[in-house]
Amino acid sequence: MFLFFVVVILLALFLVFGKKIKKPYYFTCD
Repeated sequence: MFLFFVVVILLALFLVFGKKIKKPYYFTCD
């Protein structure tokens, strides 16, 4: 359960940083 919670937080951080950098690796058109 704890590991799943950590994974969710990491995914959220990736999304936030991606939006901040405006140069995400997983989104080609954003």
